[in-house]
Amino acid sequence: MSIRSLLLTVFVTLLGLLAALIYVASMTTQTQGEMAAAERRRLDSWKLADELRQSSDDLTRMARTFVVTGNPAYERYFNDILAIRNGEKGRPEGYDGIYWDFVIAAGGQTQATGSPIALEQLMRDMAFTPEEFAKLAEAQRRSDALVRLEERAMNAMNGRFDDGSGNFTVENAPDPKLARELMHGEEYHKAKAAIMTPIREFFAMLDKRTANDVKTKSTRVRHYARIALGLTIGTAAFALVAFLTLVRLTVTPIRAMIERLKDIAEGEGDMTQRVDESRRNELGELGHWFNTFIQMVHDILCRVKRTSETVATAAGEIAGASRDQQAMVGDFSASSGQIAAAIKEISTTGKELAITLKEVSQIASESAVIADTGKNGLSNVESNIQALLESTRSISSKLNVIDERSEGINQIVTTIVKVADQTNLLSVNAAIEAQKAGEYGVGFRVVAHETRRLADQTAKATLEIEQDVGETQSAVSEGVAEMDRLKTRVGELVAATSVLSEQLGTIIEQVHTLTDRFESVNEGMSQQSQGTLQINQTMTSLTGNADRTASSSAEFASAAEQLREATVTLQNEIERFKLMPGDSPRRGNTES
Repeated sequence: MSIRSLLLTVFVTLLGLLAALIYVASMTTQTQGEMAAAERRRLDSWKLADELRQSSDDLTRMARTFVVTGNPAYERYFNDILAIRNGEKGRPEGYDGIYWDFVIAAGGQTQATGSPIALEQLMRDMAFTPEEFAKLAEAQRRSDALVRLEERAMNAMNGRFDDGSGNFTVENAPDPKLARELMHGEEYHKAKAAIMTPIREFFAMLDKRTANDVKTKSTRVRHYARIALGLTIGTAAFALVAFLTLVRLTVTPIRAMIERLKDIAEGEGDMTQRVDESRRNELGELGHWFNTFIQMVHDILCRVKRTSETVATAAGEIAGASRDQQAMVGDFSASSGQIAAAIKEISTTGKELAITLKEVSQIASESAVIADTGKNGLSNVESNIQALLESTRSISSKLNVIDERSEGINQIVTTIVKVADQTNLLSVNAAIEAQKAGEYGVGFRVVAHETRRLADQTAKATLEIEQDVGETQSAVSEGVAEMDRLKTRVGELVAATSVLSEQLGTIIEQVHTLTDRFESVNEGMSQQSQGTLQINQTMTSLTGNADRTASSSAEFASAAEQLREATVTLQNEIERFKLMPGDSPRRGNTES
């Protein structure tokens, strides 16, 4: 049964019991009102009967007083009492048993303030039983008969006597003695007792009827009271049972859920436990969705744990790659220093070669002068040619050294290209791992981008170096070839020294040609010097790039370390929860 249905049942039942209690209370109140109304009717009935008795007594008192005193006021009072009782005159305000005592004492007139209504009509309106009304009617008839006796006595006091037809038209001398005998005789007392007998019987009947009515209604009130007590006890018992049932079906499971949530939030974080969802009510549905939520959180934590482990591994690999990159950048810096030193040596050698070529050019010029002066300087020409041969050999050897150094530069450039490619590959791997790391890899992506940019700059600078070195090698190769031809030519000159005399003119021409070629070689050496200067500038830029790459690698390593620390922190937070039955959750944030 659902909690909603249970609450609705409890509410409807309590509402029904409350309605029953209200109905019983209303019936009790109604019965008590009927009892009060019966008592009021009894009092009003008693007042009417007593007014009939009191009016008879007042008539007697007024008639007796008149026949004794002869005061006409009492006759007037007698007539007023009779008129009020018969409904011929309005009822004064406060008309009760002591009304006439105040009027007589004050000697005033009656003030009719109410509507005239006969006492008999008032008794009819009171809804007496036929027996009760018959008693009162009998009493009033007897009182009216006594009134005839009292009128006879008062008319005797006034000298008026009955003419035999009930009218007092016979006038004679007043007879006070007859009047007193009529008012105080035995007949009068018997008539007075005859009036009081039905009134007494009426009071007895009224009391009996009222007592029976009140008794019946009292019995009904007690019955309603017992019903109300039973309903109250039943309502209290039902409310207690409903309360205990609701506590068992709602409060206890809710407290269990609260304890489970408290254990997850503040306790050991056991994510393997579940709440009871076997109840077929709203709490069972709540438990089902609560377990579904806990399972969803459990799955998320498991995935986060696996991801953090992957990120931690990737962070370690990135840190290792960063260290390798730093080592490679160090090697590159060392190689850059060696290249710079080699280029510096090439530049020095080029300057020396230029000086030597200048000297050769001067020697060639001098040889031409000597050749022009005559054959006497032939021996000097031969020695100079020999010196030229040696200088040519020296130039050739130095050009070979330059070519060898160029090959070394090419190897170093190749190494730089490999380093740049490796750095670019590492930056790509770092970008991939940063992408996997999500928001924790934002710093990685920046470092990877900077590393890739530096690698691209390094590759570009290396390409420029490679082009410059290629141009230098090309110039050196041309110089070497030129030196080879020069050596061949000088060899021929040495071999043809014996016939130099005959071919002196030819030698002079060859010397002039040699001078032009020396100038060409000198120009080539100047170009080579400029090329080495450009190589030196390029290597300086490459060294700066290597330094920036080393700085970026350090930043990359720092970011990798921060990622590792963040991963460790995330793993520590996840280890606070028990995700598998065999796990033991750990408190705190201790780094591993």
